[in-house]
Amino acid sequence: MDYAERKVLCLDSKAEKGILLGCDQTYTDTPETIFVKGYIIEWKNRNEKGDLVSKLEPVKDDMEKEEIGRILENKFPRANIFF
Repeated sequence: MDYAERKVLCLDSKAEKGILLGCDQTYTDTPETIFVKGYIIEWKNRNEKGDLVSKLEPVKDDMEKEEIGRILENKFPRANIFF
């Protein structure tokens, strides 16, 4: 996603079918989790072994986390978001 003229790497994880959550028998149709990995510094560059690797910078600022979280919540209202 784009944020403050930077690219942020977010991983979206969804379960294919509904699952039972916890001992209170709570059920959800399609649990979804967004993992915010960080700002993209370098994307898919080859390392000395020839593997494709990306360099990320973690989102450390609490205000930036809050703003990014709000953007993601609007886009994915039922998702759990983790930094």
